[in-house]
Amino acid sequence: VTRYLGEETFTKVIDPFVSGVYAGDPQKLAIRAALKKIYALEQLSSTGGFIPGAAVRIAQKQEEENSEQFKKEWREGVGLMPPGGSLGSFKNGLMQMAEATEKVLNKDSDKQRVRVGWKLKDVKKHDDNTYTAVFSTPEGDRALKAPALAITAPAHRAQPFLENVAPKAGEILSKIYYPPVASVTLAYPREALRDDAPGVQETGRLQGFGHLIPRKAAYKAGVRTLGTIWSSSLFPTRAPEGYEMLLCYIGGSRDVGIGDMAEADIAKQCDQDIRKVLLKPGWSGDAKTLGIRVWPRAIPQYEKGHLDVLEEIAQNTPEGLFLGGNYKTGVAFGDCVDYGIQEAKTISSYVKAQLEKAAATQSAEGLKASEPLAA
Repeated sequence: VTRYLGEETFTKVIDPFVSGVYAGDPQKLAIRAALKKIYALEQLSSTGGFIPGAAVRIAQKQEEENSEQFKKEWREGVGLMPPGGSLGSFKNGLMQMAEATEKVLNKDSDKQRVRVGWKLKDVKKHDDNTYTAVFSTPEGDRALKAPALAITAPAHRAQPFLENVAPKAGEILSKIYYPPVASVTLAYPREALRDDAPGVQETGRLQGFGHLIPRKAAYKAGVRTLGTIWSSSLFPTRAPEGYEMLLCYIGGSRDVGIGDMAEADIAKQCDQDIRKVLLKPGWSGDAKTLGIRVWPRAIPQYEKGHLDVLEEIAQNTPEGLFLGGNYKTGVAFGDCVDYGIQEAKTISSYVKAQLEKAAATQSAEGLKASEPLAA
């Protein structure tokens, strides 16, 4: 980015973007892993620049989305997709997607394909390359045997279950760093907003996605939050009339001390930051604190050498075991969903091949047993 667009673009655009998405340090992240779309644009360009590459990709994407294959795969979902670059969600939050998936997959009462409240306890691998997963359930321990096993937990959560089936892969997983991040949801009356905040003069309320703060400017102003999503601007039904609801993210690899702070102190810091950025000077009202969640290990850092780490994990993962998660797929929700769709096809093909192989072996053994003894 600095090579093509200069230091200022890096400082004011890329740095806050990386802080907001990865809660990371752009100087440490690998562009091929963390900003793979930008890297891909550079590869598409005949001159090596990512801006000409973007023009090529726009044409490719239009062709892809107009193809019959795309429409066939997404069916009625095509008309419901938000425009590219915009944010979409569900009326009652992202939980709706999980609940709808469970409802569809469990529609046959005798085939409960989605289980909730089951906690993985152990994983075992057998000589025939099948796996047994042992779960703690509300009805007691339950063991399930299958020809393939997918584990999509965070790297540090998956590692203990690999000690008996893929110890080397588990050891490598432990190299992936997750810094602490806190999410804090606050609400303020609209009359507290600065007159020059986006949309306030025109509509009396915030208009926009949110704000990210370049780290240099943040340090100078004494602001610690990485960025804030203007939730009630994006989703008007999420806050009562007359209020703005804001979701702040704070912490990350350049502010790990957040992980040691009390929740009340984290909320206080976010409130102080919001007052400096969005509220009228001297407004003395109190914020409504709606929620605080501290993630001691939040977002995997795609630091330099990350792709080599993933390759080493793959080389040490046995047949039939599929490891995934946002340390591999990309941290954005859409990337995880897209990966899940593609990985499901890969696992399905693998299981089908294993079942066909087992059937062929069984058939051959049956033929052999029925052959007459030679005289």
